[in-house]
Amino acid sequence: MIMYELKFCRRWRSIILLFVSSFVFGYANGQSNFILYGFDAIPQSNYLNPAFQPAAKVVVGFPGLSNLDISYLNTAGAFNDFFTTKNGNDSLFLNLSKVISDNHGVDKINISLNQDLLFFGFKIKQSFLSFGLKQRVLVNVILPTDLIKLAWFGNAPYVGQTLDLSTTAINENHFFDYHVGLSIPITSKIHLGFRVHLLQGLSNIYTVNNKLQITTTDNSQNAYDMVASTRFIVNTAGLPDSTDFDPGTYFTNFKNIGFSFDLGADFKINDQISISASLLDLGSINFRGKTKNYQSQEDSVHFSGFNEDVVNSGSNPFENIGDSLSDLLHVTDYSQNYRAKIPMRLIVGGQYFSVDHKNRASVLFSGRFYPGYFEPAVSLAFDRTISKHFSFKVSYTYIKYDPINVGLAFAL
Repeated sequence: MIMYELKFCRRWRSIILLFVSSFVFGYANGQSNFILYGFDAIPQSNYLNPAFQPAAKVVVGFPGLSNLDISYLNTAGAFNDFFTTKNGNDSLFLNLSKVISDNHGVDKINISLNQDLLFFGFKIKQSFLSFGLKQRVLVNVILPTDLIKLAWFGNAPYVGQTLDLSTTAINENHFFDYHVGLSIPITSKIHLGFRVHLLQGLSNIYTVNNKLQITTTDNSQNAYDMVASTRFIVNTAGLPDSTDFDPGTYFTNFKNIGFSFDLGADFKINDQISISASLLDLGSINFRGKTKNYQSQEDSVHFSGFNEDVVNSGSNPFENIGDSLSDLLHVTDYSQNYRAKIPMRLIVGGQYFSVDHKNRASVLFSGRFYPGYFEPAVSLAFDRTISKHFSFKVSYTYIKYDPINVGLAFAL
């Protein structure tokens, strides 16, 4: 399948960059998350609902190449929201004012990668049995607007105000996914499916909780003080050391094991109308290998600045300030086992076929349960079977703060 997702832009100067980035990041947002659902010409549509059965009797995925999708979502805005040009100058300048003025409260960056390393499936009478191994990466970053304000303007404009950075979170999961799935007919109109996953955790960052509020005050010496209220725990596991990273040790680490399940159902109301639903990634991974946990020990800290003689000391001021901030916030690190959930996903869809079943209109609701919030999306699509060997599909997907997502897919 070849799939391309169009991203609309407002200024011609960024067309080339957006064209390239759409192939690198945007194309699979439609493929894996929305446009692939129900597109039975592609066997991997079974990943989004284990009740679906491919049209083929036997499916063999070419190792490492049968399915690769990368999805990128950034609710903070497009390229032109971050970079602008000045009058009389074609050079680009970083400008976060537009992003801050949108005032979403929080902005989210979601990245996912799914790569088939092995895939094999075949029909047994009216059932479909599949096996496989996938490499998966799930990244979820939450950036509150107050954090972007602090980074762009500094704290001077916010004297007497409290900036709330508590929603800041980074969650990352890199793991191998060994899976077995089965789709079975209950009646001629009802198919049920399930898939069991054995998860081999490779690396993880898991923000358990985070309380961080910063208030800037004017002291008696015509200077500014910062008072921070902090309480956070961040768990990590398996993160590679840039100085001595060993791929063999990293990819053969079996200390972090977990399980998850997929459930799906497909109901044919009549010959032209069907509805379906699935729950994906119901599970978690227990991390026991190379864990490192970070926790703040103080509820309130007072910061009046640092004295740093850059000229005479010859030291690295950024490194020293970072170390001082760590001491100020009383951050301690230790090693403790922990469990991290996989972000669960809910999908509900409906389809209407033409009498000859060559045309299909569909509607889809999808939602992912990230730590601390639910990310919904709605998609409308149309697909047509041109011949036994060729079909195509177009879709439009609405995601909050990222409303224009147009997808095009075809199978040959």
